[in-house]
Amino acid sequence: FDAEDYLIYYKAAGLASAPLKKIQSEDLSKDFLDQGEADSALREVAKIYPEVLEVASQFKPIEGGLVHRIDTATSGLLLLAKNQKSYDFFIDIQKKTSFLKSYTAFSEKSSQKDVKKSLEAGYPPLPGEYRLEEARQLPEVQLPLKIASAFRNFGPRGASVRPLLIENAKDKKIYQMSVDALTHLGFAWKIEVSLSLAYRHQVRSHLHWLGYPIIADMRYGRESDSHRITETHKNPKKSQKPMLFFASGLSFIDPKTDKTVSYALFEEDLIEFARKECNSETR
Repeated sequence: FDAEDYLIYYKAAGLASAPLKKIQSEDLSKDFLDQGEADSALREVAKIYPEVLEVASQFKPIEGGLVHRIDTATSGLLLLAKNQKSYDFFIDIQKKTSFLKSYTAFSEKSSQKDVKKSLEAGYPPLPGEYRLEEARQLPEVQLPLKIASAFRNFGPRGASVRPLLIENAKDKKIYQMSVDALTHLGFAWKIEVSLSLAYRHQVRSHLHWLGYPIIADMRYGRESDSHRITETHKNPKKSQKPMLFFASGLSFIDPKTDKTVSYALFEEDLIEFARKECNSETR
């Protein structure tokens, strides 16, 4: 979607949000489009809208007008600013939590055996007030359900993250996620979540912790998925299954009109895609 001050771009799974390679030139636009094959959503967008490269990122110069990122293995919506004024505006409203990101995940609920393995894999015990099973059955525990924790790096090179209970967080920042809907579709559970400020891999790690790991998530999915699915971002062309996790919506204040605007993927398309993946013979 092309607006006056920003763009909404659909990023496919297997494509990084920002470049993974270091750019040699200090001028991002000088050699950015000529270095090798496309390796990021930003590069793809810049081929048509080169002005996004003229925006000075507050985080990494290589990110240009990219307002936020989503994991390489995740498909979905990205927001890019066309000019510096709108970029600074978007970064500011993110800090004020006036920028809402929505995600749709499809899950196979964890078994008790899976829960035990999660504890062995560095996850803390799940507080009773975070049990989604109770949220579906008890009137006093209703959706939306707010999940909050700090995070710590985990595993080789800190490539994964694990939640930290608030009482153990010390001076670490607390990140919150809202579970807005939980629906059983027969072939899988559909979970809708939303958040403003996000930590790396937050939703994927939190959903595993809650007992609803995302189907085909090699880093945070069920142990039984690990031997049959190649992680999408390592070799998307040969991956048996894409991760059933989508950055499905964005809601924010338009810098021109000062009104809230929302953009979303079609829910019916996500369900149909997930249904086909779950029912295919290779699963």
